[in-house]
Amino acid sequence: MPTGLFIEFFRSTPPLVQLFWIFFALPIIIDVEIDPYTASVLTFSIQSSAFFAEVFRAGIISIGKGQWEAGYAIGMKRIYVLKRVILPQAVKRMIPAFLERVIELMKTTALVSAISYSDLLFQANAISQITYRPLEVFTVAAAMYFMVLFPTSVAVRKLERRLAVSGESTAQ
Repeated sequence: MPTGLFIEFFRSTPPLVQLFWIFFALPIIIDVEIDPYTASVLTFSIQSSAFFAEVFRAGIISIGKGQWEAGYAIGMKRIYVLKRVILPQAVKRMIPAFLERVIELMKTTALVSAISYSDLLFQANAISQITYRPLEVFTVAAAMYFMVLFPTSVAVRKLERRLAVSGESTAQ
């Protein structure tokens, strides 16, 4: 199945390799110049779509077969069972996984410095080369990532616990 191959390929290959391939090889193949920003957005969009598709699939199949059968038993068509019975339950289970993936994506974006896109890590590298103080500069960069990602991670954990208490999550 083509979608399964797409999902497995982009979930199973390193994002840095994907970024290099899209930035360096794709322009040669399609004969179009791709700037670092476009390559970054394209790479992380494609890669994240593969992960999000898997989270979405897993959320839907996590809902028991009895829910489907109950919808059919009251005369609902498949699309309505999905829309009105399955998805409202599944989305609550998907939220923590989606948010964890967003956090992972924020960390992965540091890779764009490898293709000379001027992000935080790229700037930290440039400053460390000028000042000859890489330890201090990269420590500050790490602290900046931490200041953004730690509160986000704590919020996701709280949400997971809240959904677990309500019985709507697979989180333990």
